Order: sequence, then structure tokens, then C-alpha cells
Amino acid sequence: MTISDYILIETLQYLPYPAGALCYRNMAMRSLIAFEAPYINSDGASTEEELVLGTYGIEGSKPGAAAAGVYLSHAAIRPTRQGYGKILGRTVYNCKVFHWKLLEYSEKETDFAVVPTPKLELESIPLLQKLSGKTPQSIINESTDEAFDMLRQTGSDLNILTYAFNYKVSGVLNQNLDEVNAFNKKIYDRISIKADGRDIYNYEIVVSTTDFLKYSYGEVFFNDYKERLLGLAEGTGNDDTDKAISVMRSVIMDPWITEDVDGKPFVDYIVAELFDIVREVVTEMQG
Repeated sequence: MTISDYILIETLQYLPYPAGALCYRNMAMRSLIAFEAPYINSDGASTEEELVLGTYGIEGSKPGAAAAGVYLSHAAIRPTRQGYGKILGRTVYNCKVFHWKLLEYSEKETDFAVVPTPKLELESIPLLQKLSGKTPQSIINESTDEAFDMLRQTGSDLNILTYAFNYKVSGVLNQNLDEVNAFNKKIYDRISIKADGRDIYNYEIVVSTTDFLKYSYGEVFFNDYKERLLGLAEGTGNDDTDKAISVMRSVIMDPWITEDVDGKPFVDYIVAELFDIVREVVTEMQG
């Protein structure tokens, strides 16, 4: 797969939701979802099987607006390094900045901590010290700087970051996974969209959530993240009763969140708002 192929696939996240492709490494897999109807290719014309439309899709009627959206989007912003490549590159960088800011704000908290899923190759404190006083814009402008290299080695390799919060009891992280999961679900309940008729613009911040299931992700990953999230000693996280870890999921699609707004990067406002909500949930649980 070339860089252009990768960019083409990734740009679908900026297009109408029905736009996409169903790709098979083994063409025989198509038969698992084959569906024939009398109104599909019913003229009896001899058509090469691999070119038949409709038989091997997962939808009956394909929306033409989605295809038009793909065409117009790629006509306006080309799927190249200079087109969507720039946008995607900046969103990946912004995701790393978001990771950095989560750690930076977490260092100032006494009642809770946030633990991103990506494991740092470098210790977090030296990283934060190296980035202290710098802005996302100044770092990217000096891409040969050591701070840029350190930031490049941290966080997610994509523009998606998962992370979870844990509250502290007498300054120590809670070590009960069920309670930590409940804590994160309470936070998510404050920042998830509800089907209650509320105007979407009344939400200050919105995230999605997912669960890391032990049987899906494996014990090595599961136990390592559990140990970091709960502050357990390395190698002590295995417990057969543990089934899942609930985490927040943020997809950074905006290439401008690291731009300055009233003197500071907009990403700081996002993290500050998120942490305000977490403090409210901590207070609620303590009460």
C-alpha cells in the first residue's frame, strides 16, 4: 500500500458516512454476503462476475449522494501529501498534543489522574519538563528541536486516543477496577449525547467510549494497562474476575485545535473543560 492509498482510505472519515468500500483479501469471502434480487442485473447480459454491482454488497440501495460527496471532496482537496496528507498529518500531531495536555493537566490534580492508553517510551515527567513553556505551534515550527522528537515518540500513531480517569483516596489511586469503570461511566454520562431532545450545541464537550475486553485484547495488554491505570506494581494486575476496562475515546479530526485563541491553544480549553467535569464527578462521589 502506498502513501496515497493510505491517504485515500483515511480521508473517508471526512466524507458522508455511507461513503466507503468493502474490500476482500480473498475474493471467495464475497459469497458469505452474496444477495441476489430480480431487479439486480436481470437483463441477462453477460457481465464479468467481479464487475457485478449489488450482489456482493451489504446494502440494497446505494446512495448516490455519498459517491458524489467523495468525488467533490477529492476534487476540492486532493488525496495527496499536499492535500488530505497535510490535514491528516496535522490531526495526528494534534492528537499527540492532546495526549501531552492530558498528562500536563493531570500533574496538577490531587484528587484524580488520567492515564492514556499509549505507553510512553519516555518517562512522563522528563517529557513534561522538556515541553514546559512551549506551545504546539512553536514546537511544530522548530521540527528539528528535541521537544518535537520527544513529542513524536509519544501518544497514538493515529489521530485516535483512548484514555481513562482514576480518582484518588487519601492521595492514592483507587485500586478497584469495578469502581474505576463506574467512575469513568459517570464521567461519560456527563459528556455523551443523549436522545432527550437536547440541542447538540448545548454540549460543551463530547467524547465516545469503548471497553477493552480481556478476551479480545489479551492478558498482556489488559493487565499492563490495568496496572498503570490503578497504580499497581508491575506484574500484579492479573485477576481472573476482571473482564473489561472502560475508557474514553477521542478522535482528533480538527487540524486547528492547536491554534491560539485569546493567547493560548484551543486544545487547552478542551482539556480544561473536560477536567472541570471530572472534578464535578469526583465531588459527587465524595459527597
